Amino acid sequence: MIIWMGEVLLVALTAVGGVTQIIIPLWRNTPMFPYFSRKQELLDVLTHVRGEIDEAEVDELIEYEIDRHNRGGPNQPKTKD
Repeated sequence: MIIWMGEVLLVALTAVGGVTQIIIPLWRNTPMFPYFSRKQELLDVLTHVRGEIDEAEVDELIEYEIDRHNRGGPNQPKTKD
């Protein structure tokens, strides 16, 4: 009895997945497996945002080093007055 219920549940889940991931997207003329394509879109956006953050951090570090150089930071040679 329990094995039969498990088989029915598996068939039902497979049918629901097939309808929601294949049949409906084909009917609406959208990409199949929309769950996975949406996930890829979000990963692409996340990668782009991380790249912008890294670029901003590098720009900030460059500005800091230029400022430190202009102020005569600790690694600057001493000049005679």
